[in-house]
Amino acid sequence: MGDLQKLGVRDRHGVVGECPIIAKSFTELLNQLFQNNGERWYWLKEEFESLGDAYDCIDENKSLR
Repeated sequence: MGDLQKLGVRDRHGVVGECPIIAKSFTELLNQLFQNNGERWYWLKEEFESLGDAYDCIDENKSLR
């Protein structure tokens, strides 16, 4: 968990607009990672087309409970 804190990920987890969808399935994720040849995280490249945010369907003004 310490590594996640160092990267600043923990303070954005579960925040609307801060949880980008990077693949539509686990298979797609693995394929994209393999095709990228370890060059760079493919979703950080400029040509990556956004797939939305994990919380796009949630109204920011409503409680999740």
